[in-house]
Amino acid sequence: MKDSIRTALAVAAGVMLVATATLGGVAGPGSSPVGTAEAQPLAGCEVAQFGPVVVSDVTGLFCNTPDTDKLTGLDAQETKQSIYDQASIQKANNELTQTAYSNYLSDTESIALMEGKNAYIRALENGANESVATQKAQDAVADYYAVKQKNLLASWNITATVFNSSYQTAQNTTNVSANFVTYNGSTNTGMSFYELETANVTLTNGTTTQSLEYVFGINYQYAGPVRADVTTGEDSDTHDTGSESYTGTLRGVDVKPPNESLDRLNLAYFPDYADRWTEIESQNSDVQNQVKSFVNATYSEYQQGEINSSDLVDPYLGAREYDPQNSSSWTLRSLSSMGIEPPENLSNIGRMNVSVNNTTYTGTLMSDGTPEGGYQVGGTYDAANITGAQFVALDDGGSRELNGEFTLESVTTADGKELAENETVAYKEINYSVANISEFKALQEDLDRLSAEINAKQQQERNSGGGGILPDFGSGGAIPGAVLLGGAVVLLLNRA
Repeated sequence: MKDSIRTALAVAAGVMLVATATLGGVAGPGSSPVGTAEAQPLAGCEVAQFGPVVVSDVTGLFCNTPDTDKLTGLDAQETKQSIYDQASIQKANNELTQTAYSNYLSDTESIALMEGKNAYIRALENGANESVATQKAQDAVADYYAVKQKNLLASWNITATVFNSSYQTAQNTTNVSANFVTYNGSTNTGMSFYELETANVTLTNGTTTQSLEYVFGINYQYAGPVRADVTTGEDSDTHDTGSESYTGTLRGVDVKPPNESLDRLNLAYFPDYADRWTEIESQNSDVQNQVKSFVNATYSEYQQGEINSSDLVDPYLGAREYDPQNSSSWTLRSLSSMGIEPPENLSNIGRMNVSVNNTTYTGTLMSDGTPEGGYQVGGTYDAANITGAQFVALDDGGSRELNGEFTLESVTTADGKELAENETVAYKEINYSVANISEFKALQEDLDRLSAEINAKQQQERNSGGGGILPDFGSGGAIPGAVLLGGAVVLLLNRA
């Protein structure tokens, strides 16, 4: 046998032994792959001799193993980043909810009044007495606002669930402190999250439902715990020992930043939810009183035949009863959606007569900007001198835009009475809030970059066992035995 072939086979056998040891092996214990050659044990990265051939780990394939501590640290960093990312998305959702509710409570009173009026009219047509009719109207209003409370509560409960899930993830991840997901508030001794419980809350219609409740412990055995459900806002507790005072106030929940380039993130601020809840309750009470006053002002006249139920139907209310092709309500809704507002107390406006060039239009005067001092009965105005568009939403459907001079001839209330000459008709001026998502977009871009950096470092560390001139075949740097053997034989045969 030629020396080159003998040498190649010896090297191949030695490489096979190394590969076998690395990959789990196929040869039995104590067997020698080179006949009479005496194999020396290969320990770690030491040199091994197989007959005339010395095999050493020149490529680092067998001795470079991943740094488990570094990998654990990278995994922890990735977990922090994921928790922070999820919290930032939920925070953006919460801000959208708060903005929507702020806008909604600015202009939903008219809709709630219409719900009450519609229930009142139906009660009248069914022959109800004044007490029953009033209760039907008030129940309809309460049910309307209860739905809004349920939606707000759903946002609260989802946020609480996200917080709890994130806290458990942090607690169960090596090198991530459970307090990475923490409280928003103040304390002189520290606070720790205990658990989520449930608390009963009462809706505007009297029904009871459940809110998730955060429970935090003040880090002193005789103080706390402090709790918060959707109605709480903030909760505090203090224990005075005589020589020292231990206190804690819970106002929300936060997530700490995964690195120094990011800020602490407020996942939820509890007073925002409590304020919205209180505003809904307050507006419900106010509308309840208005509905009661409306019933008191119209019930006797209805019973005496001075007015009928159709006289009580304002254009907005008709949106729930009439076909959009034949009702002014469709026009009212369309114009309102563009920011062209009806009178502020629309539920008490029956009909408005506006004359233009000896033609009278009956409906509702809509305005995107009222003249100085507002509209007055009998007043004449020039649309060119008023900022914003002016329309009449016609009773028989459609609309008429006002471009030149026009006169507000008369205004009839829902109970059939006419407003006096020169009496002012008030219009809403609502400044809508807009949720700012530019900061959220910028944050997401930062988090995407951070995620990419973490993933790259993890991949680099996991591949650290496969350096050198040979590629990683997908098994942590280990190369399949057949490929290693074939490569060694070809290399030496070519050199011979």
